[in-house]
Amino acid sequence: MPHNTILGLMAIMVARAAKLSIHSACSSAHLRTFSFAPYSNKDVVASNTNSAEHRFVRAYAESCRKDASLLVDVGGNRGEFTALLAQFWPNASLHVFEVMSKNVHLLQRRMRGMDHVTIHHMAMAQQPASEVAIMGLHQWLKETDRNNGMSMLARTSLHTAVLERVPATSLDAFFGALPFGASQRLAFLKIDAEGMDGPILAGAPQLLSSGRVDLIFFENNRVQVAANWSLLDSVLLLRNHGYEAYLFGEQHLLQLADLCPQHPIFNTKAPTLNIVAWPARAAFAETLLGKYKMSLPPAASPSSRASGGRGSYQGRGGNYGGGGGPGGARGRGLA
Repeated sequence: MPHNTILGLMAIMVARAAKLSIHSACSSAHLRTFSFAPYSNKDVVASNTNSAEHRFVRAYAESCRKDASLLVDVGGNRGEFTALLAQFWPNASLHVFEVMSKNVHLLQRRMRGMDHVTIHHMAMAQQPASEVAIMGLHQWLKETDRNNGMSMLARTSLHTAVLERVPATSLDAFFGALPFGASQRLAFLKIDAEGMDGPILAGAPQLLSSGRVDLIFFENNRVQVAANWSLLDSVLLLRNHGYEAYLFGEQHLLQLADLCPQHPIFNTKAPTLNIVAWPARAAFAETLLGKYKMSLPPAASPSSRASGGRGSYQGRGGNYGGGGGPGGARGRGLA
């Protein structure tokens, strides 16, 4: 049997074993009703101070990583999340990656005077490349204010216009080139790359296996189907490197490894959702979760939860809300 075939079969067996280990947790007696965060069906901006994501980032900054020295923002866009990181960690070196020239100029103006912020006009990908195409709708070539859905992936058959071409790097390649990159800790890694989030994580096997990334904040976007990727792939990849992934909820974080692979959350048509991950048994986890819980607003009333509340989203794969009925998200809640 050819060597490549053997390696391929081994990879399939490992993936199946990982899925079975996740599936075995589905019968846990600790499964509970889960309500989505009201603002979770949007990009990972976390700039809305009412959002669970913003509260979480603030709790992390205030209780766990005040002395952070290195942060990375992949997909800087117009700088909402970048500004948040720069505000919470004014003394940390912050590297921002953005693919669109207009957004790069906006970021440069917005971060003017902040010497600790470095903006890279390039893409982050699974592998380095001298040039990658950034695609979108044809009208975005003229209507540049409307090109927030640009991606290395074709979102639909209409998103095939090449808006820009930029060089690309990977997380491992980037860190390998940094001074002290082999030993420096990355306190916060944020990724919002319009479907490329999972493949970008796949481009960091050395970084992730070293356990030097303290916190990963990324987006689950259905565009990832174009890269033959899924949320389940991301969860398995992170777990393989010793990280546990959680979904943002209105009052809790949902541990995704508790869910069956067939759960609607993993459906490719699930809404855009925000995910956070950190090393299993991280020393800061208990402090972080305690601080995060204290920052949350009072729980919604039982009647509003029964109807799904503000955090209920309908998808073709079922109800993604917190009503606890058929298709409702169930899993172990934290915080």
